[in-house]
Amino acid sequence: MRTLWVDYTKALGIILVVYGHVSRGLYKAQIPMNETLFKLIDTVIYSFHMPLFFFLSGLFFVSSLHKRGVKSLVANKLDSIFYLYVIWSVLQGGIALIFQQWTNNNVTPNEIFSLFLEPRVQFWFLYALFFITLVSAFIFAKIDQKYALALFSLSSLIVIFNIPNYGFTPLIYVLPNLCFFMFGIYFNQIDSFFSTNKYKLLLPLTVLFAGVHWLSLTQLNIEPNYSLSIIKLTTTLISILFSVNLCMCLAERPSKLLSTIGASSMIIFLVHVITGSGTRIVLQHFLGISNYWLHITLGCLMGLFGAMLLAKLLSKIGLSFLFEVPEQFSLERNFTELCVKSSKAKNQ
Repeated sequence: MRTLWVDYTKALGIILVVYGHVSRGLYKAQIPMNETLFKLIDTVIYSFHMPLFFFLSGLFFVSSLHKRGVKSLVANKLDSIFYLYVIWSVLQGGIALIFQQWTNNNVTPNEIFSLFLEPRVQFWFLYALFFITLVSAFIFAKIDQKYALALFSLSSLIVIFNIPNYGFTPLIYVLPNLCFFMFGIYFNQIDSFFSTNKYKLLLPLTVLFAGVHWLSLTQLNIEPNYSLSIIKLTTTLISILFSVNLCMCLAERPSKLLSTIGASSMIIFLVHVITGSGTRIVLQHFLGISNYWLHITLGCLMGLFGAMLLAKLLSKIGLSFLFEVPEQFSLERNFTELCVKSSKAKNQ
């Protein structure tokens, strides 16, 4: 059974992702805009929208681990995360290479096929999520979920003290984001408090959300140090809790639109740059349109609904492998079948 507020939070997160990428694309393409407003919104969004997805990924991690076991979970994440990372890194990179005379970023074949050493564009999230899940699987195979708060605290220290990663690529993406995944795991222990008191918490969390961002944007003028890292981390965590609480309240009034966007968040994440950037390219380079509001509106609509429509069309013409691993190549399916055969052989 799907949890409605989780789908709503995914919807909120992916809307922010699409808006952020579309608006940054317009900025790089030098579409005339209110630069102050752009930087204000951009700073707020990028302070928490990807940590929000690491948090959401952590919510159901332990239950999935208990259901599948370490080996099956790793196989599942190879199927559902790493497979998509490889397919879409190559696909989107290839499209960017072909149309690079109209895109904002130049790309070379070497950059596309170095995906195992250096993730490109938005797909760094899938790369980081896979390795974070891998690390967490081995940790929680040994210890109980009740230690999630301690692990969240320890992983937060990595962010605060900027502990070196020694240049090992997966760690570059794992270490700054592990604490948000652990926060999602820990939230299972306090979610009943939030769901029971969601309306009471809405006003204080709204004030906190506005307050920390106001401080960060207007009042803080200090050199990067541990204090600044604490403030940034606090801002991100408060923003996550505010988003969750807001979506818990919104979930009291079911919305098919938000549910659909939330349930399709992975598909939108994979496709939105193609449909959103494609919209900008057509408007700017082929139609000669530079109106910001038309660009941002159509770009976001195509990034969200155009992505879902394109995914549905691709699946109908036999390209569903772009969105899920073919059953015959599924590592989890093959692993499960192997375990069943092994069990039968032992019982004979």
